[in-house]
Amino acid sequence: METAGNGRRIAASFTDWKQKAESLNAGLIENLAVAAFVLNANHEVVVWNKACEELTGVKAAGMVGSRDHWKPFYPEKRQTLADVIIDGNYEDIGRLYADHFHSRLINKGLESEGWFRNLGGADRYIILSAAPTYDSNGRLVFVTETFQDITERKNLEEALKESERRLRMIIESEPQCVKLLAPDGALLAMNPSGLAMIEADSFEQVKGKSVLGLVLPEYRDAFKRLLGKVFRGESASLEFDMVGMKGTSRRLSTQSVPFRDTTGKITALLGITTDITQQKKLEEQLRHAQKMEAVGQLAGGIAHDFNNILSAIIGYADLLKGRVEGNDPLKNYADHILLASQKAVNLVKNLLAFSRKQTISLCPVELNALIKGIEKLLLRLIREDIELVVRCCREDLIAMVDSGQIEQVLMNLVTNAKDAMPGGGFLVIQTGTADLNDEFIGGGNFRTGRYALISVTDTGSGMETQTTKRIFDPFFTTKEVGKGTGLGLSMTYGIIEQHGGRIDVQSEPGIGTTFKIFLPLIDAPAREQKKEVPDKSALRGGAETILVAEDDASLRKLTSAILREYGYTVIEAENGEDAVEKFAANRDDIRLAVLDVIMPRANGKEAREQIRRMSPETKAIFMSGYAPDVINGNGMEETDRNFILKPITPGVLLSKVREILDGLPAS
Repeated sequence: METAGNGRRIAASFTDWKQKAESLNAGLIENLAVAAFVLNANHEVVVWNKACEELTGVKAAGMVGSRDHWKPFYPEKRQTLADVIIDGNYEDIGRLYADHFHSRLINKGLESEGWFRNLGGADRYIILSAAPTYDSNGRLVFVTETFQDITERKNLEEALKESERRLRMIIESEPQCVKLLAPDGALLAMNPSGLAMIEADSFEQVKGKSVLGLVLPEYRDAFKRLLGKVFRGESASLEFDMVGMKGTSRRLSTQSVPFRDTTGKITALLGITTDITQQKKLEEQLRHAQKMEAVGQLAGGIAHDFNNILSAIIGYADLLKGRVEGNDPLKNYADHILLASQKAVNLVKNLLAFSRKQTISLCPVELNALIKGIEKLLLRLIREDIELVVRCCREDLIAMVDSGQIEQVLMNLVTNAKDAMPGGGFLVIQTGTADLNDEFIGGGNFRTGRYALISVTDTGSGMETQTTKRIFDPFFTTKEVGKGTGLGLSMTYGIIEQHGGRIDVQSEPGIGTTFKIFLPLIDAPAREQKKEVPDKSALRGGAETILVAEDDASLRKLTSAILREYGYTVIEAENGEDAVEKFAANRDDIRLAVLDVIMPRANGKEAREQIRRMSPETKAIFMSGYAPDVINGNGMEETDRNFILKPITPGVLLSKVREILDGLPAS
């Protein structure tokens, strides 16, 4: 009886639904593109549309009339709603289902969304809607539930979010400045590297402010033109100087392009800016080195030719002086010629120092002792209204230097300091040490390591930045016409470079100037440098036959005249090829060959090799206006001892000839 009663109630319910469904257009729900089902007031499924079949994999025939509408969404093997809901508005969805499970009726509608696990064989992101419908008496008639599957859209959104996250991470970790600017230069966005570049503590500190205030005035018009060009749709680039919010000057290079929205409208300037300050410093150092090298080549060539002329002048004046006796006026004339020639010799030395082709005699020298040794000489170079202070560190500073050259450097710097203090002041020479790394050195032949530091500081007029950049250039001077050649500091630069060191300058107008000299330290005991001067009274001649090969006719005749004056037989050759031919014709007589290193047709080395093959026992002396280390680079191994530097004096020539012929130790 009970079963029959239940059947009648179900039949009546379906009859009632059919009547109401006609007014609600059940066919519309059936053909919805989204999954949907309809429950009556007893939670029984009355509609299960085709899209719901596709979403759940459960056919309508198995669901209509059932109260288990939740099972396709919430399989029996799962124990909690948490197993169904992966993400999203779990509480809302859970509350909806709680209403289903614990209440006879759903009293209000609900919308929520979230991930459902393994729905229809896959994880799905669903927008769930539940809408109750009531009759005119306020009684629940049915509930329509829709399940909109937006999994693909959600996956795309998640992928977009991940892409944006990665892009943001890339931009924020980018070592260059990445920024967005408005047409007036106002900052719309900037990554951390850019904030560090402009020395801002946070983006909020600079948001909406124009970057033009950081650009140096001389570049602002160019920066405005760049902004205009980009907002007209073109790309643009610019190098400019900027001062950060905390005062640091930088040289920057920016590449800029239009930044467009989805409609193609230009909304901002997208710029990538690089700090090229260090790069520009290195380029400037390279240009300066190349310029100095080029002028040095010219100076070296001039000095070489001038040496030949000076050798002839000094040699003939010396011979003339030796022939004159007593108070003959000619002797006085010869002395004046020699004195003037010596000044010319010093000028040539300066040119060679600048070109780094001057011969230098290196030995371990304690720099503190060297400075103290010339302190009295330096005092004579300055005026009484300038106070000289020498502060030497306690540590011994031993470096491989030519004492005379370093003394010349200090005298040049002290003289410049004196000229910079016409009203008097203080001049401080101080020593210490410095450990120099690759960043400070900036490449080149200058090596990292421990250096002696000699600083020369004055309280004079100082110099502008543009002047300090050119201070070591040859022929550049800040002195009045007729009061400076512009060679002093360039020669100083050449001397320090030749010692493997470096010289820098720091100056500020009205404050003063500091020159810093860095010389590599060595671990060796100091040794005193001595320069031997031949004693004319001890000069000896001989009767040997000597071959003299020199392409400069005046110098060749002078050398031959000096040797003949002291008893030698001389055979002259005007180039390397001629020297080999003359030697081949007189090989049994010639004991010594005096060869100029640089000659046409065959140089001194080539001539020496051919002579050695014919007669290994024949000795040789080389002459040149270049330093022996430069010549040795061309394979002149024996020139260290058998070498005479031009300009040649008779005493040096005769002493060297006897030294080599007699096999004596080098003087």
